[in-house]
Amino acid sequence: MNQLTAPDTGEILSRFTTYLLAGDRQGCRAMTEELLKNGMPVPTLYQELFQHALYRIGELWEQNKISVAREHIATAIVESLLALTYPLICNADPTGKRVVVACTPTELHQLGARMVADILEMNGWDSHFLGTTTNTTGLIHHLQELQPHLLCLSLSTQMAFSDLLATIRQVRGPFPDLPIAVGGQAFRWGGIEHLEQFSGVHYVSSLTRLEELIKQ
Repeated sequence: MNQLTAPDTGEILSRFTTYLLAGDRQGCRAMTEELLKNGMPVPTLYQELFQHALYRIGELWEQNKISVAREHIATAIVESLLALTYPLICNADPTGKRVVVACTPTELHQLGARMVADILEMNGWDSHFLGTTTNTTGLIHHLQELQPHLLCLSLSTQMAFSDLLATIRQVRGPFPDLPIAVGGQAFRWGGIEHLEQFSGVHYVSSLTRLEELIKQ
């Protein structure tokens, strides 16, 4: 199974989302193990199942149909499932390239950034994942120590666009030529135009696009 394709797409995604909404960790784990056993690629699992299911749950929360607690439980379950993919991720031949993956300073959602770090690791990159609430001073200090080939920044809410732009400006001071990849759920509602003021900043719409970018 290389991708979620009709008619399986709706059934698999619906069943997984139902398990998430019920807080059924074992059901979600069993589905994930089965899909991996049947050969589903990790990027497809992350993008077509995990991401889409959480987007659906996020929409339900926005519509006040579920509580924020239920949304947080679903996110925590998916984050725990990432560990099932690590035997597949850690076998890649190293490329000698380093990447720092971080969230904007006020960002509280790290799952998307973790997926990015995993996919880069699977492609042979040495991924340094800094997680949430990393201030810009700490980020720049780590960049100076590591001297990476790429910086990835994740953004989940449009309200934090100002933080994202401020972070890019501050990074550009000591690192004028460092390629920066930016993505996240916030861009579902626009905002790509804000990145046009910077050179070397790439909007990454999906994990597939990320893989295309690092292979260029």
